Amino acid sequence: MIFFGLGLAVMTAGPGLLILVWALRRKPTWALLAALATVAGGVWWIELYRAATGAGDLDGMFDCYPNCSASQEAAEAILFYLPVAMGGTLVLLLLMRLARSIRARASG
Repeated sequence: MIFFGLGLAVMTAGPGLLILVWALRRKPTWALLAALATVAGGVWWIELYRAATGAGDLDGMFDCYPNCSASQEAAEAILFYLPVAMGGTLVLLLLMRLARSIRARASG
């Protein structure tokens, strides 16, 4: 349950953080990352809603193995791997920012 909470936090805050950084930096790379994060967040929320309401039998994705439908497998991938990718991206961007500030302090 804690991992679901982390995924929920990442998929809610991640796009917002990237949009904020893009608003401050105004570079095409940040605009692309913000757009991708917003689309990924939207897809994740739609898929979460579909799974919660049982649309397309997505609520059975946890106990369908080995006879899962393509939509159940897609929902599983979206709900579990998308937050991991978003979290990894945010951690990588944070580490890059940290390395840049350390390098700036060392050179000047």
